[in-house]
Amino acid sequence: MGDRGNIGFKTDACEPLERKHVWLYSHWNGSELLQRLQNALKSNEAQSRKDDAPYLTRILIDRVLTDHDSETGWGISTSINDNEHPIIEVDCEQKMIFVRKFNFDRDAWDVDWDAEPLQKWTFDDFVTVDLESLVAVDDD
Repeated sequence: MGDRGNIGFKTDACEPLERKHVWLYSHWNGSELLQRLQNALKSNEAQSRKDDAPYLTRILIDRVLTDHDSETGWGISTSINDNEHPIIEVDCEQKMIFVRKFNFDRDAWDVDWDAEPLQKWTFDDFVTVDLESLVAVDDD
């Protein structure tokens, strides 16, 4: 059991089929990732580094992980890990947050990068959106 989720931090301006991400994996907090990311992006530290992708990525990861206190529960990788929710993508070059449909077939995990995102916001819009008022994103 768990509440698994992933946030991908797009690290380079690259072609869509060659996306490069640093992935933050949560074993227990997948359903909280959007809220944690929003809180992280609202911080003064993140706001002051919106134009500096490496620093912004580090700041956001640090802030999302504010309450980790054990060796398990969170991971960082270059690929998507076990997952139970739509994928959250932070594109530091475009200054956008995307929520993308995830293929939950255990034999072929995949994100259709070319499909229209389920949700998308600029950084500025994302920090003001009432996430609790959003209609639940369908995980099927």
